[in-house]
Amino acid sequence: MSGKEEKRAEILKAAARVFVEYGFDGAKIEDIAKAAGIGKGTVYEYFESKTDLFREMLRNSVEEYRQALAEKIAQGRDIREKILNCSQYSTRFLSENLDMLEMAWQASTLMSKETRTWLIEEKLSIFRLLEDMVKDGVARAELRQGLEPELAVFSILGTIHQYYGKKVFLDEAAPEKLDHEAVVDVILNGLK
Repeated sequence: MSGKEEKRAEILKAAARVFVEYGFDGAKIEDIAKAAGIGKGTVYEYFESKTDLFREMLRNSVEEYRQALAEKIAQGRDIREKILNCSQYSTRFLSENLDMLEMAWQASTLMSKETRTWLIEEKLSIFRLLEDMVKDGVARAELRQGLEPELAVFSILGTIHQYYGKKVFLDEAAPEKLDHEAVVDVILNGLK
């Protein structure tokens, strides 16, 4: 990573801390510069505005999630382990980024059409990762033949995001204390 890339990454990390602490409206470029250990003008060398900085911070988080999720899927030896890895990583990511995700949800009106389009494309990219995982599971006879991959992915994502969203957001449960095996069992064996 070059010096400019490192500086940019430092600014984004500082921005995440400041946005979480003060919210989008309360955060100031001066605060972000101070947290990054640089002058205010330096922030503007990398980002046009606070909104631009916020959008880029969001992009980095989504890309980090997608890349790490792909790695976790690849590390699984079979479909059960792949789903378990997805479950554990998604929950940890949710827990570690709780404040930022909540703030991003509230500030979604700041997203330009271009950013919203990009976000939809990223979600589809994540969806395709899981769809490929399901198709591979069917091809390897780990999942039943005739399984509709799209429906399976929605079941996996819905279960993981909704269940762990409640556990982490509302119940304030620590990811390592949750029973990921039980969730994977429900996903793979259904309700019957």
